[in-house]
Amino acid sequence: AGYTLAALAAQPRYRAAIRDGAVPIVLRILRLLQPNNHDPAYEILKLVSGQTYGDDDYAAWEAWAKANLPAAPR
Repeated sequence: AGYTLAALAAQPRYRAAIRDGAVPIVLRILRLLQPNNHDPAYEILKLVSGQTYGDDDYAAWEAWAKANLPAAPR
């Protein structure tokens, strides 16, 4: 599923929807150590953000998400 979402994120027409809807979950998956989870999560984040923070720079990815994603409904 992660690799499928990464392939979709590579297409500009899906990028905003993935960024706005999936990044909170992708950030949690990024912390998993298994490459089949971690690697596509990192690719997704790079594609939707345009950033190249390290794959284990969780603080930078969280800060980017906080600054660039719509606020979650309360």
